[in-house]
Amino acid sequence: MVKFLLAVIVALGCAAVLGSTAISAGRTDPVAHGISTLKKSATDHEVAKLIRRSSTTNLAAAASSRGRAGPRGATGSRGATGATGATGAAGATGATGATGATGATGATGASAASSLFVGVGSARSVGISSYDGVTLYCPSGLKAVSGGFDTSGVLVVLNGESPVGTTARLIEVINLSASGSATWTPTVNCI
Repeated sequence: MVKFLLAVIVALGCAAVLGSTAISAGRTDPVAHGISTLKKSATDHEVAKLIRRSSTTNLAAAASSRGRAGPRGATGSRGATGATGATGAAGATGATGATGATGATGATGASAASSLFVGVGSARSVGISSYDGVTLYCPSGLKAVSGGFDTSGVLVVLNGESPVGTTARLIEVINLSASGSATWTPTVNCI
């Protein structure tokens, strides 16, 4: 009902404007005449019929009385900057670049054979199914990097080898033989 009443009010306003145009042109507006004679108790159907008749009659009258177009208006001011759009999808992987130039030759390093010192300890005996160990030290200024041993016994094996600081190594062996003791000689490698 509210929408209908708004439509009636708009139609009446249009009819009044168009009716005044028709009257100033010396014509009688049948819609304006119909609105003035419409009873307050008119039904929705009667009002709708009058609005339909009004739009046809008054639009034709308004079109015939239209003047020439006016000059073009000034350009409006620039609108505000819009919000930033969403991030686009990642692009394809680029082509592989060219191979770079060969670098300069590095300086010659010290010879490993000339800087390696092998220290040899005294021969030692290890009993049947027994362990034996000794710490060997490098000469002053050299660092111990590994340790090992030499033996003639087939079942004498390395049990462990570990650093003692930076200048010595602990070398340990075990004799797996059940028939006799064996001799072994510890070694240390220094640089």
